[in-house]
Amino acid sequence: METELLLMSIVVFGVLFLFLSLGIWVGFSLFMVGLVGMTFFSSLPAGSNMASSVWSSIEKWEYVALPLFILMGEILY
Repeated sequence: METELLLMSIVVFGVLFLFLSLGIWVGFSLFMVGLVGMTFFSSLPAGSNMASSVWSSIEKWEYVALPLFILMGEILY
């Protein structure tokens, strides 16, 4: 069990280091590392699980105000 966890950690950090050293954006690198980790180390389908987790994190009502504040800043600018 511990060796499997160690192997997963090494692979994930290795892929993250590879993406960041290639100059890929941090957000996209983290997304790809999550996708690679879910594909190889989970029995769940990675695409639908990522989509549902992304949707559940952004569908909150409180986040409606953020684009409006950005629009107000652009109008005032």
